[in-house]
Amino acid sequence: MGSKDYRLVRHFNNNVVEATEGAGRHVVLSGKGIGFGLHKGDAIDADKVSLRYIPENSSEIARISATLADIPDQVLVIARYATILGRDEWGLSGKISFELALADHLASAMRRAEQGYRIELPILSDLAQLYPREVEFGRAVVEAVRARTGVALPKDEAGAIALHAVNDQFSRGSETLPAVVTMTRVIDAALEIIARRSGRTIDLSGAAPARFITHMRYLYRRLEDGVKSQPSPPAVIDAVKESLAGSWEIALEIAGLFEREAGFRLGESETAYVTLHVGRLLS
Repeated sequence: MGSKDYRLVRHFNNNVVEATEGAGRHVVLSGKGIGFGLHKGDAIDADKVSLRYIPENSSEIARISATLADIPDQVLVIARYATILGRDEWGLSGKISFELALADHLASAMRRAEQGYRIELPILSDLAQLYPREVEFGRAVVEAVRARTGVALPKDEAGAIALHAVNDQFSRGSETLPAVVTMTRVIDAALEIIARRSGRTIDLSGAAPARFITHMRYLYRRLEDGVKSQPSPPAVIDAVKESLAGSWEIALEIAGLFEREAGFRLGESETAYVTLHVGRLLS
């Protein structure tokens, strides 16, 4: 990897090391046998470096290195490729946190596939409807694994990878995939409520449902962060109730769904927000 001057800081194993480069910036390097026989301060052969990771801060070094130490180099290369692909083609962040989470997932998924085990993802069909671009990304990663390793991952893995992509777009750094699954189920159930109460079939491939989903994801994240909307004047709430009476009733049921499934209580301002977007979806 170029002709950079790398100096060993510490080993994590023979294939993963912390090093300094150039003016002293700390990086984590991986590569087969990269640290073998070296001592602190020794020069590292740049030709042995497969991948280079630049931590956002010093506290990340141990976490990055611990993750890398348990993952085969081949999987790390695929995760790097997928991260760049996701950034360039799907608008994902390209962050180290996403790359490491994906690498860890792929390593586990490939082990399961090689041992004949598989996971079932009951919400796969929901994911394909709510997050078609993210599922498309997941399928591209599954194909990259097959093309580069010969390991055929089951189709549900595309959905699991899609969850990582959804998480990447909305994560604040501490998000977990179960939280993304809950959000997905809540939004899917909200769409079912709208379809049932309105007597309409909602085509999720259309622009209006896509906008509704985006607004519900935004609302969900605000509620999860504990950010409450500024109280709307009573006259505004009354006007929404009167002009969009049917949508208000639907929004009340959706508010109950948010509280029941996610523990978020919507005030009248949030309910009015949902009402407006239900009305736009049905208009």
